[in-house]
Amino acid sequence: MGIADSSGRRERNQIEVIFCLFPLPGRFRLNGQRRQVVRARTILSYLVLTTGGAGLVHASSVVCLMGPTGNTLVTTSCGQTFNSNEFMNWGAPTGSGGLGEAINPPSSLGQPVDTTASGGSGWVINDPIAVSSNMLIERADNTEFAWDQSLGSWVSPTYLVYGVGGSTSINTFAGHFNAPNLETNSSPYSSTSGYYGTSPQFGDPLLSAMANPQQTQQPCTTNSQAGCAQMSFNFGQSLFGVAFEVSNRSGQDSNFTATLDAYDSSGNLIGVYQVNDTAGGGTCPGLNNPNTPPNFSDPAPCNDAPIIQFYDPEGRIKSVVLTVNDNQGLFVDGMYLDVTTPDPGPATLIGGGLVVLALVARRLNRPRNSKGHQSRV
Repeated sequence: MGIADSSGRRERNQIEVIFCLFPLPGRFRLNGQRRQVVRARTILSYLVLTTGGAGLVHASSVVCLMGPTGNTLVTTSCGQTFNSNEFMNWGAPTGSGGLGEAINPPSSLGQPVDTTASGGSGWVINDPIAVSSNMLIERADNTEFAWDQSLGSWVSPTYLVYGVGGSTSINTFAGHFNAPNLETNSSPYSSTSGYYGTSPQFGDPLLSAMANPQQTQQPCTTNSQAGCAQMSFNFGQSLFGVAFEVSNRSGQDSNFTATLDAYDSSGNLIGVYQVNDTAGGGTCPGLNNPNTPPNFSDPAPCNDAPIIQFYDPEGRIKSVVLTVNDNQGLFVDGMYLDVTTPDPGPATLIGGGLVVLALVARRLNRPRNSKGHQSRV
């Protein structure tokens, strides 16, 4: 979890390669130049420590596009392009606007699911977000194992918290987000307390759309998207920016496409942002059982799920619809929001100051009548 903005997102080993030039609108223009940027991210995600020292390297890449409609997309730079001031942690306690630990079966969550984003000091707080989907909605933690200090071994989070034979289980998914990889129970991935200090947290707290296992799924193809996983987010107020990490459910190191449509308060399409990810979807092989051959090592999170985002300089984003080309489901990590009005630029401030000075000077220079009062001009 964590998107790189000025508030401190995690850095990743990534390479940006500039291939050719293309026009970027407004906010996305870089130093007056027009660039097409494809981010190739090479991430060391899995090292097998066995006799002989064999190693595996996991590599993924992502191409990002944007445009006013889905038919007019052009390649753009990847990553978050705005500073966020609100954050939606799906794993926050229910009393703090989140959905709590991932222990509820998806069928128990009615739709829409009501959540609340939190702001930093001085920012708006308690900003509601209503989430709905064409599939079942569930909470899941991005991991397969948690460290058991008493056993000195990696075990399932359900066993660590509830033991054997318990009636409660923790939903997990060993995906391409961040996950515990240290032999410790300290935060942020702790068996005793998470970010909020009130409940455990095992891997990034995810929100998922999951296909109903009791139903036959429709296909999700270019020509037939009826079965594609979708998730809609309706915001309590209009936003300038929204960003989060996303992945699909099927396969291991799978390829997927995610599309984010942004709408204003009248339901008009503002624009579209799309990511085409190679080998960054499904499950992460580095999170497989570390207690069996050939692993015998701590889990190695992939932590390379791509960022999907949309920024509107006019602050009109009232809802977004996420579509992933997987008929089994999708996952999203914590959501970063920009709810502020952009600061006025220096030229605007100077121009406004000159107008005020001119009005003051005009008032002082008005001619006075015989009684000493200023005459109206």
